Amino acid sequence: FILWSGHRKCALDALELFTFRRTENYDPDLGLDGTYNHYIARGPCNQTVEGPSQIRYVHYLEAVLYSGIDPFEIHKVYLHNMIAPVGELKAKKPWLLSYTVKCCRSPVYDSSNASDSLFMLGGTPGDSVVMPLDIVVWGDVRVEFYAHKTKLPTSPKKLCMWFIFNPIFYKDKDTIIFKKSKLDVLNKDKANKKTEEDFQLTLNMSEEVEKHEQLHQERKFIDLFKSVGRMRKYPKGAWVLTEQSGDKLMLVTAGSVEGVVHEHFDGNQLHPLGRTIAEACVVDSNNSNDNERVPNICIQGVNSIIGASPFLAKGATMDFRARSSVEIYELKSKSSSRVATETTTDEDGGARASELADIEIEGLRGVDLASFYHGLCINLGTQLARVRIESIRIGSLKAFNDRQTVLADQDESEKLRMAVIKLFGLPMNEKLAVKLKCQCKSPAGKARRTRLMILTNYIVLDTEFYGPEIGPRSELIALRQLHSVAPAEINLMNSLILTILGERVHGLDIAANVNEYELTFNDPSRTRHVYNILSSMCKKAEDMRERERLRPFESPVMSSLLESCSRVHRLKRGERLDEASTKSSLFLVRTGEIRLVTNKNGDVFRLCREGSCFGEINFALNCIAGHYKAYANAVSIVLEISQQQVSRALLEDPILAARFYHIVCQVIDKELRETVEETFPGTWCRKSGMLQNSENGQMGSHNPHGKKKKGSLLRKKSHNLSSGGSFMVNSRKGLGSRSSSKTSINVPEN
Repeated sequence: FILWSGHRKCALDALELFTFRRTENYDPDLGLDGTYNHYIARGPCNQTVEGPSQIRYVHYLEAVLYSGIDPFEIHKVYLHNMIAPVGELKAKKPWLLSYTVKCCRSPVYDSSNASDSLFMLGGTPGDSVVMPLDIVVWGDVRVEFYAHKTKLPTSPKKLCMWFIFNPIFYKDKDTIIFKKSKLDVLNKDKANKKTEEDFQLTLNMSEEVEKHEQLHQERKFIDLFKSVGRMRKYPKGAWVLTEQSGDKLMLVTAGSVEGVVHEHFDGNQLHPLGRTIAEACVVDSNNSNDNERVPNICIQGVNSIIGASPFLAKGATMDFRARSSVEIYELKSKSSSRVATETTTDEDGGARASELADIEIEGLRGVDLASFYHGLCINLGTQLARVRIESIRIGSLKAFNDRQTVLADQDESEKLRMAVIKLFGLPMNEKLAVKLKCQCKSPAGKARRTRLMILTNYIVLDTEFYGPEIGPRSELIALRQLHSVAPAEINLMNSLILTILGERVHGLDIAANVNEYELTFNDPSRTRHVYNILSSMCKKAEDMRERERLRPFESPVMSSLLESCSRVHRLKRGERLDEASTKSSLFLVRTGEIRLVTNKNGDVFRLCREGSCFGEINFALNCIAGHYKAYANAVSIVLEISQQQVSRALLEDPILAARFYHIVCQVIDKELRETVEETFPGTWCRKSGMLQNSENGQMGSHNPHGKKKKGSLLRKKSHNLSSGGSFMVNSRKGLGSRSSSKTSINVPEN
């Protein structure tokens, strides 16, 4: 900050000022030199910045300020291997090493997955040990080395050294040398007991696209985009992409853009740290109800893609604004429809023009079209790798600082939230929105005093509540099960009927197969508050079910491809799918449910239901990160789509390749959009509803009196519950209020 604000003009001056302010008895003769154990040092020392990677990034910032380097540019390089010399110490006592590589905190390589044995840093003095990588890296690259006690990869290990660097600051260089003093942890070995003083680590890398298939595909994608796209320039502050931009796909070729979240305080939406947005954010001075945020993970630089959602599936998009003067290439596909269509092929292998109707781009044919969507798949996979790991990190946060975190740990709501997550195995980013007591009448007809807990994507009914603990007989209701919410009767102000979808029949949601819960509260204001939250969740549940019905991999064209390139896994409840951690495959859940947990803490970060996919990042980037484990929550059938087998099969049919990668792009973009929406719950993800509400003079969350969207399955009725306001009922056809007598079966289109 000292350097960024201009208080000091160079990195050394900023570091020296920081050291001076941090040290009580500053010694000017020592300057930036100091011991690495100053808390217990007996002699004089200056408390300077100790970490070599920290110092490195201060100098990086100096290069950004004065050398015109864009830190948001996606600059990928091929990292071939790492070389370390063998000295006298390692010849006598070698290290048994494993190592990992992370890009923007997202794991992309783990030597334990790539090899069954450890690498020995030892041998004859003067020799060199080569540690292979053969990966593509970008952004902030963190390399960690672990020393194991035995030769087994599963043996206890200890972090022995690590470093962080960014390839954007080493353009046109084939090697980077990190001396011992530039390696974290190892730089503290001042007595040279672990390695010699001249120990160094050499990284061999290359920017040549011919060195790696991923670099080649992305370079070809950018060249194709520029050849058929139209170049436009925007000044700083101009809106580059909005809802009114249509289904344009944009490639940033100069400058950077920022995604903007306009948060509207409706009192119901939750901030990622658990509080409501109104409580967590600073109010915009221009609008008392709005707050504008620019999430760091939504800043896109050179070689980044924006506008993928409207281009691929006509979905909602975040507004993007130019951070500086920006050069953009944009294009539109020939078809206005982005819904995958069912097609057949003739026996002679004809042109299959109808098969290209939804993916064709003006000026691209055959192999070029397949290369375009393959490169787009890699680009979106790179974005998802960064966004997902940040969403996991943000979801695990409790507060903005340590003091608030301590208070959160002592808070009963936080303890209750963690108890619910632990009991039901829910993702860690679930936040507790409401907890209050009510009278609940179950479908069995028995009314009991119940504690109602509403989380981000779940509802919990606890009949045995004991403070921050949760009863083992509590009932969990998932978001996708929500059907409708309605007042019990017109003259009852404090009762709601919550309608829940029952068990699925052959993969279908049957509207007649429902359960009803009657919730009675002792205060009309609480009733209205709970209703507003549940009605928004019902709308969100319907959108979720609509998305789940779209299963592009189950078309005849894709089915024939997957039959030859996939493997079926039948899992029992609680069984682990080992291939998810050791292969660069795409996994399709055909039946059941799979939970993904982190290796570090064992926290659940995602639940994959029937019809959904996981492993998109490993498949798109062809990497074996192994940073999570997959377990079956129920008896499940999972289809493993091999990356290598699919690549070989698609070489023979470029049209099929274009369709396949177009579908993978849709899958990645859907996960990317939902992850950002869940992490940053702003109005950008509900913008269509807001614009609709603004026509009626109301701006904010779901407007009960807004016009019904054409083709929507929602039906809305108003009930005056009190003189102070009204309730709206969200329901499917055939359900909605207690007086409904009609029922219908909702069958997915496919």
